Amino acid sequence: MSGKYLLVWPLATLRQNRWTSALSILAVALAAFVALSLTGFVSQYQSSVEDEVDGLGYDMLITARGCPYEAATLMLRGGVGLRYMPSGAVAEIEKDEDIAAVFPTLIHPIRDPASETGMLLFRGVSSGSLQAKGLLLREGSGLEGAGPGVLLGHEIAQLEQLSAGDRFLVPEGLNRPAKALPVLGVLERSGDQFDGSVMMSLSELQSFFGLEGKLTGVGVQLDASARARAQEVQDRYEQDPALQVVQLSVVLDRLRRATDRMSEMVLLMSSLVAVLALCMLFSTALLRASAEQRQVYVLHAIGLSTSFLFLATLVENLIVVFLGIGLGALATVAFGDLLGSALGEQLAYVPDTAQVSLSCAALCSVILAGLCFSVLAALPRILRLRGAGVAISVSIPCRIGHTSTCG
Repeated sequence: MSGKYLLVWPLATLRQNRWTSALSILAVALAAFVALSLTGFVSQYQSSVEDEVDGLGYDMLITARGCPYEAATLMLRGGVGLRYMPSGAVAEIEKDEDIAAVFPTLIHPIRDPASETGMLLFRGVSSGSLQAKGLLLREGSGLEGAGPGVLLGHEIAQLEQLSAGDRFLVPEGLNRPAKALPVLGVLERSGDQFDGSVMMSLSELQSFFGLEGKLTGVGVQLDASARARAQEVQDRYEQDPALQVVQLSVVLDRLRRATDRMSEMVLLMSSLVAVLALCMLFSTALLRASAEQRQVYVLHAIGLSTSFLFLATLVENLIVVFLGIGLGALATVAFGDLLGSALGEQLAYVPDTAQVSLSCAALCSVILAGLCFSVLAALPRILRLRGAGVAISVSIPCRIGHTSTCG
C-alpha cells in the first residue's frame, strides 16, 4: 500500500479519538517539561557556580574564624554578615614568601529602599583586584590614582541611568548624611555580583563608612612553587585561632557534589514522570487495541499486512510523542525560569546567572526516550494480531459480478 496512507490513516485515527489523543499529548508534554526544565536548571547552576568561583581570581580566601563554607558562600553572595578580620593579619600575610599577591577586601552593605533587595552593596577593593578578577571597564577610568569616587557595576549603572562623570547618591545612614560621589567609571557586564555592586578604593570605603582597619576577607594568589603545597599553607594559617582559610577549589568541589546529588534527584523525578507518561500511552494503546480489535482483524483479513498495521500505529504514536515533546520544549523556554526560581528559593546559594536553558543533550535524550515509548506503545495491537491464531474470512467482491471468500 502507498506510503502516504502511513500518515493519512494515523491522522484520521487521532482526529477520531480527540480526547484520548489530547490527554496523551499533554502527558508527554508534562514529562518533557519536567525533564528539560530540571536538567537545564542543574546544568546551568553548576556552570554558573564554577564561573563565579573562577571569577574570584584567588587561590585561597582568608577570613575571620567561623564556618569556612558559609564564609565562602557569603563572599559569593555579597558578603552580608561576614565577620571582620583581626588587625595586623594582612601585614603578616604579605610577608609570606609562599604568597605572590594579596587582595584585601571590605564588603559593606547599606540599606537602600530604592533597591529591589533593600540593600546596596559597596566593595572596597585594593589595587589590582579588578584586574585579578578579569573585570573590564566599559567607560571612564579605574580606581587607581583617579581621586575619590565610585566605580559602578553594569547593572546598577543601567538601573540608575548613570555614566562616567555623573554623580552617585549614597543614601543617608544612622550617623552619616546622604552624599553624592563622582562616578569614575562603569564596568562591562561580568555576570556575577559585581554587576550590582558599587566599588570604591579600600581606604576610601573604610574612611567613608567609619570602618578604619576593617576587612571582611583577603584573597591570595599563591606563588607557582607553592601551589603544590596549598594544603600546607592552609594548615599554617589555620593555626591562628582568629583566622580560617578556604581553598576555593574545595568549595567548588563541595558545590559540585551538591549539584551531582541534585542531578540524581532530577534523573529520578524525570524517570518517574516519564514512566507515568509511558503508562498512560500504553494504557491508551491497550484500550484502542481492544476497541478496534474486530476492525483490525477485518483490515488484516482483506489484505493489509501486519507490518503496515504496525507502522501505522507507530506513526500515530510518533505524532503524539513529538507533539508532546514540542509542547514540553516550548513550555521549558516560556516557563522554565519560574520552575528554576522555585527551586532556587530552596537553595542556600544560587548564582545570578543560573537560568533555565534548553539543553540540546537533554532534548536529544528525551527524543530518544520518546522513540522507544512509541515502539512499546505500538506493540499491543500487533501482539493481539499474532495472538489471535485464527484466520478471519470475509466475503468481499473479488471481481465485478461475482462474490467469493477471500482470506
